[in-house]
Amino acid sequence: MGLRFSNLVAGVRDAHWLTTGRSIAYARIFLIVTFISMMIWLALGAFGLDRTGRPPGPDFLSFWSASALSLRGHPGWAYDLARHWRMERAVLPGAKLGYEAFFYPPTYLLVCLPLALIPYFSALVVWLLATGYACWRAIRAFLRPVGVELVTPLLAFPAVFTNLEHGQNAFLTTALFAAGAATIELRPLLAGVLWGALSFKPHLGVLIPLGLLAAGRWRAFLGAGLSASAFAAVAALAFGPSIWLAFLHVSPLASRALIEGWVAPADMQSAFAAVRVLHGSLTMAAIVQAAVSICVCIVFLVLTSRRPRLEGRAFGAVVASATLAASPFLLDYDLMLLAVPVAWVVREAASDGFRPWEKTILFAAFVAPLVSRLLAATIGLPIAPLVLIALLWAVARRAANGRGPRTFGGAMATTPPTLVLADHDKPRGVLPVQTGSV
Repeated sequence: MGLRFSNLVAGVRDAHWLTTGRSIAYARIFLIVTFISMMIWLALGAFGLDRTGRPPGPDFLSFWSASALSLRGHPGWAYDLARHWRMERAVLPGAKLGYEAFFYPPTYLLVCLPLALIPYFSALVVWLLATGYACWRAIRAFLRPVGVELVTPLLAFPAVFTNLEHGQNAFLTTALFAAGAATIELRPLLAGVLWGALSFKPHLGVLIPLGLLAAGRWRAFLGAGLSASAFAAVAALAFGPSIWLAFLHVSPLASRALIEGWVAPADMQSAFAAVRVLHGSLTMAAIVQAAVSICVCIVFLVLTSRRPRLEGRAFGAVVASATLAASPFLLDYDLMLLAVPVAWVVREAASDGFRPWEKTILFAAFVAPLVSRLLAATIGLPIAPLVLIALLWAVARRAANGRGPRTFGGAMATTPPTLVLADHDKPRGVLPVQTGSV
C-alpha cells in the first residue's frame, strides 16, 4: 500500500505521462473537437444568434455600443447606464440580453472608437482576429527561440475559446504583457510604452510600475508613465475633459458589482469570489482576498528587487502570475493571461528540464479556464485561486533560483548546450540555441 501511494505521489509530482508528444496530441484533439462544437452551436442558431437567442461575443456588445454612442457625438453616454443599455438593445433587438456595462476608463473608449464604423457582427470578427493575431505574435516573440512545437497547444488553450465566446479583450491584454516582456531587455522604453497602454484595464496593470521601480528599470518605468499619461490626455482631447468625470461617476458601480454579486461569484476566479462560492461572508471574503494579495505582493516585490535583477521574460512571467493571483476582480476570460507565465516555464524547462511538480501545475493552469467556472457553478468547488497560487510558486521558484542543476527524468542534469523539448524518456525536439538570444 505504501509503495502504491509513493508511486502515485511520484506520478503527480513528475507527471512522466505528460510527454511532449502526448501534450501536442491532446491539444490537437481538443482543438478539433472544440472548433467543431462551436461551429455546430452557431449553425443551430438563426439570424446571428445561437439557439438560446444570445449573440456570439455578448461582452463585445458593450464595446460596440460605446463606440456607436461616441461616433454619434455622445461619448459620455457610454457611462450612462440607461442610454448605453438602450443602444445595446437597439443593436440586437431580438436577442436575449443581460446588460453589459462599460466600466472601462476613457482610454479604452479610444481603443473601441472605430468599432461601430462597420456592422456589429463584422466588427466582432475583425476585433477577435486582430487582437488574436496580436496575441499570437506577442507570445511567439516571448517564446523565442522555442515555439514551433508549441503552436498547437497555444491555439488549443481553453482561455482562447473563452475569450472568443465572450468577445472580450483578453487577447489584447495578453499581447501587451507578452510583448513588453519580450522587448524590455533591448528596448526598455518601448516595453514601458506597451505596458503603459494596459492602463485601459488598471486592475491588471497595477503591479507593473511597482515591479519596474523595485527592479530599477527606470527607462521602462518612464515609458510606462509617459504612455499612460499620453493615453489619458488623448482621451480627454478626443472626448472632452468631462469624459473623465463621467467615468469617475460610474466607476463605483464596478466595486458594487463585485461586492453585491452582480457578477455571479462562480464566474469569478479570485480568492474573494472563492470564499463567496463557499458561502463565506463579504467580510471573510475581503479578509481572505486582502491576505492573499498582501502575500502575493510581498513575494512579487522580493523577486523583482533581487540583484542581479530578473531577465525580462522572467520579470514578465512574475508580473503576470502575481497579477492573476492578487486581483480580486478576475473573470474567466482574464485567464488568457496565464499564457505568459506558462509559456515562460515551458521555455525555461525546454533547456534544462522540468522541476518536480511543474508539469502538474502547468497542466492544471492549462485546463483551469475550461473547468474552473463549471466546477464552481455546479458543485461549489472554486479551484482557480489554488491553481493561480501554485503557478506563482512555480514561477517564483524558477525566478528566485535561476539556472543551475535541475531534476530531469528523476536525475540531476546540468543545462545542456542545446535547447531540448524533452519527454521523460526520449527528447522529441532538439534545436540549436545561441547564447544570449532574445
